[in-house]
Amino acid sequence: MLTCGFDGVLNVWTEDFNLLSATKLSDKSLRNICLLPERIAVASSDFNIYLLDKETFKITAKLEHHLNYVFAMAYNPFKGQLLTGGRDCHMKIWDTDTLELKPEYVGATWHINHLSFHPAYTL
Repeated sequence: MLTCGFDGVLNVWTEDFNLLSATKLSDKSLRNICLLPERIAVASSDFNIYLLDKETFKITAKLEHHLNYVFAMAYNPFKGQLLTGGRDCHMKIWDTDTLELKPEYVGATWHINHLSFHPAYTL
């Protein structure tokens, strides 16, 4: 199990709630966790998304194109895409293999708090 929060730490827990590890990712709050096939994505109030190795929990990449807090993430397993959004009102689509940023979209006139792909999504 994974948790994150105000302290900027990603915690890894056993099934009986014993702390296995704690990794400081940011001096700002961590907002969301999204599991990808080979990585863990963690959204932060420092405007970044951290990508970590699933086995070692070490940072492998940092996605840095948001203009404000990142609150929301969703993974599309059919297309290998990570959708991100937050206080900047922008939705961004990332290719999870190349980490290439696809065109971004202004998705709301206010904060984006949650994102999801419909199961039939085939963009």
